[in-house]
Amino acid sequence: MVTPPTAEELDKVMNTIGVTSNTELNKQDKLMLRHMAAYSWATFDDTMRAVDGVPVSLKFKDKDQQPIKLSPYRLAPVKIECFKKQ
Repeated sequence: MVTPPTAEELDKVMNTIGVTSNTELNKQDKLMLRHMAAYSWATFDDTMRAVDGVPVSLKFKDKDQQPIKLSPYRLAPVKIECFKKQ
């Protein structure tokens, strides 16, 4: 159960996330962000909660298989040969 935030706690969060000192936000924007922080208070309070979700893991067909550790943006062998000729 999430307890609602106090005004002091909301003020502290608004200062921490940079809403209070942001000169580009008008009063209405700051109030909207304050309401959003109060609505999603579970993300800002200090209580650790269990995550209700499906665990994610990598499964390989071969138990000894390792992930490929190559850069995904490497050049194809044909392009490498083309660059060598130039």
